[in-house]
Amino acid sequence: MELTPNDIRNYEFPTQLRGYDKEEVDNFTEQVAAALEQAKQENLKLSMELEAIKGQLTSLKQFEETIKSAAIDARRNADSTVAAAKAEAQKIIAQARSEAEQVLNARSEQIAQLENQMAKLEMTRKSYVKKLRSTIESHLEIIDEIISEEAVAQAEA
Repeated sequence: MELTPNDIRNYEFPTQLRGYDKEEVDNFTEQVAAALEQAKQENLKLSMELEAIKGQLTSLKQFEETIKSAAIDARRNADSTVAAAKAEAQKIIAQARSEAEQVLNARSEQIAQLENQMAKLEMTRKSYVKKLRSTIESHLEIIDEIISEEAVAQAEA
């Protein structure tokens, strides 16, 4: 049975011969009742504070879980973004290397074609020089013959 302050105030002690002083007992029971009432009020206040703190704790735990979840998601997203950026960078590098190789191959082919053309032109030049020399030499021989024939014809005339 729970004892209340009113139970203490309303309790009637049986009287006996040579018993305690009734006024003193009444004063003491009033003090005990007041102390009990104060203790109950304090207990109620503390219980309410405890419930409020429990509510705050629950909210804080939920907030903590939300923060942890957000941090994990952020980390996951950051890792994903970094991985995607690395993959994209490698793709760009591979593409740039491929394009550079194609350009180098094309330039190498152009250089080879130009060298081929230069060699052909050099051969053509040498051929023309040889033909021109031959033509000049044959013309010089004809001129020498004409001069010789004119000299002979003048000497005979």
